[in-house]
Amino acid sequence: MKNIEILLDDPKKAVIEVSKPIIVATFIESIYSLVDSIWVSGLGADALAAVGASFPILISIYAVSWGLSIGISSGIARRVGAKNKDEADKVANHAIILALIAGILYILSVYPNLDTLFSLMGIYGLCKYFAIEYSKIL
Repeated sequence: MKNIEILLDDPKKAVIEVSKPIIVATFIESIYSLVDSIWVSGLGADALAAVGASFPILISIYAVSWGLSIGISSGIARRVGAKNKDEADKVANHAIILALIAGILYILSVYPNLDTLFSLMGIYGLCKYFAIEYSKIL
């Protein structure tokens, strides 16, 4: 009940409260990238450059997943707020299907074209090889 009051009271406070989970998630992702870079730096400059080159691909995955999750959460929240559990369940089921479709489309469109993507980004040589291999396990 307190959370609902915060959301309905002051818009500035509501935005801050709603953005806290996103801030935490972004911070954790940043820590992940930092630790990954520190760990990989021991393998050499090309390996470290490959991690940096793979970052745009990783961010694109995050962007799509966060965008979908925001929309899906909104759809579920509206139906829960309207006390319509059946419709909320339908939205959740459709969300799972949509996530699977998005994942399959990513695998089919990006994964086989990593070589081309890195070439377009101007990445060549051993760094490109490492970037492709690193991106395959993202």
